[in-house]
Amino acid sequence: MKLFAMTAAALAAAALISAPAASAQPDIVPPNWCPGGGALTAWGGWCDGKTYPDGTKWHQDSYWAPFVGRVWNPIVCVLDGHPAPPPLAPPSGCGRG
Repeated sequence: MKLFAMTAAALAAAALISAPAASAQPDIVPPNWCPGGGALTAWGGWCDGKTYPDGTKWHQDSYWAPFVGRVWNPIVCVLDGHPAPPPLAPPSGCGRG
């Protein structure tokens, strides 16, 4: 169990270090705080940030991988109000415009 926790912590740190600078400060802290809504199941989940005035929001989803556990995909800026998977927003979205 300790090895699993250490591996999960190392993967989380690597994901944060390798994240692009433009999405380094989104308003999402998964999986416990999703101001734009979210869901977490045994097989996957998602977490959304608040919607900006331009109709964009930060979005992240996850899946469950054998021998690894929950894997969170990179955080991306998407258009709000679209069915899953939401389309990517233009470069000026998510508070950058």
